[in-house]
Amino acid sequence: MTVTVVIPTVRPTTLRASVESVRRQTYADLEIIIVAQGKDPALRRVTDDLALSDPRIRIVWLEKGNLSAARNAGIAAGTGEIVAITDDDCEADSRWVEIMVEIFQQRPEIGFMGGELVAPPARPFSISTCPSAHVKDISYKPSKSGWKAPDGFYLIGANLGLRRSVFGQVGPFDPSLGAGTRYGACEDVDYVLRCELADVGILTSPRLIIRHTYGRRYGLLTCLKHHKNYAYGRGAMIVKLRWMKHRLAPVWGAPRTARDHLASLAKNPAKWVLNDLYGRYFQRKAARDFAEEYELTTDGICVPRKATAL
Repeated sequence: MTVTVVIPTVRPTTLRASVESVRRQTYADLEIIIVAQGKDPALRRVTDDLALSDPRIRIVWLEKGNLSAARNAGIAAGTGEIVAITDDDCEADSRWVEIMVEIFQQRPEIGFMGGELVAPPARPFSISTCPSAHVKDISYKPSKSGWKAPDGFYLIGANLGLRRSVFGQVGPFDPSLGAGTRYGACEDVDYVLRCELADVGILTSPRLIIRHTYGRRYGLLTCLKHHKNYAYGRGAMIVKLRWMKHRLAPVWGAPRTARDHLASLAKNPAKWVLNDLYGRYFQRKAARDFAEEYELTTDGICVPRKATAL
């Protein structure tokens, strides 16, 4: 069973480590599709070197940076029955692909899965942020669970696996969401929820380990930008959930009460400022803007309104 490993990239400084971790996999029947975005000459040099180093590596170039579009291009360029997805600032545990294949072979009802994303420790007395995920052993068949996900169910885009047939069934990642767009997050959340609507069997396993080796970002301004991107993604998702008539639309769009604010403030004042004040300001703005700029297609992705008016 061939596995297509897709690695979107804009970072020449960390890409090599990410690719080398995939080359060291205990499962050998794989192809590595690197989707390079932009026109950085340094990135071109690194990808050229990597392509020459291993016949399993192929390079796809996109003119503009867009994480969702890059994942779609990488999946389309591959041939594997199974697709594994990670990021260019991550390193995969040596058995990542082997365990993924084992689960798919043993669990034919599962079409989509995610795992651990382990953040590196922060430097002492620093301001930093790094996406991570700590998952539980959970399997979820939406129609058998009343379309309600189990408690603790969570997936993140840097550690995903899916059957190619699911990509054909659910469609592409939404290029209006995610890194490289104005609404710089939640493309992974969107895909999970669209899999749910399609009644795809979904699984999370802590055995699937990706280390976010180079994912920690330092500095106050960097952290504020990170939270703003996530707020914009959440704001767009609030609108999209409403358009999809998803069961989570009322939850994501619900206003915070005074009691909610007080509880958050008492638990963690810094997070209250970032999430309840700073984050929710941009979330509301993003929701207004996204509703004006985009519309939902029958394929489950969003396109600019002007594109459908032509």
